[in-house]
Amino acid sequence: MSNINVQTPTFAGRYTELRPVDMQSLKYFYLWHIDLEAELAHYVYDRPRMPNELMFKDTFLQQMKDKYHLFLFIYPKRKDANNEPIGFISTFRYNDIDGHIQLSIFITPEYRSKHFAIEAGLLLINYLFAYYPLRKV
Repeated sequence: MSNINVQTPTFAGRYTELRPVDMQSLKYFYLWHIDLEAELAHYVYDRPRMPNELMFKDTFLQQMKDKYHLFLFIYPKRKDANNEPIGFISTFRYNDIDGHIQLSIFITPEYRSKHFAIEAGLLLINYLFAYYPLRKV
């Protein structure tokens, strides 16, 4: 479990950067998961609350294989940023026959109502339509 083999590229926009999951950023997802507001906002993660971070990581890594198509952390692209993620964006329920995929975005409260979620969504949607036979996101 020490390394995650993810072939997902990193995306950079004007304000945000989308990066694949790594073990350091995964601790933020655990903290957001135990926060009730984050759990309600990201209803896709439909497992019960995890009692500890290690159990959460094991469960999440299994879901990376079974459930998520792409899962990326959102980072602000600013010089004063502390290199901590401000949210995540994921795709799931990929149907290559019908050309459908679902997308979910979570942004921490202090970064909401700004441009981060919009740009992150556009970056990922542009990538999806360029590299996958999709008709609908």
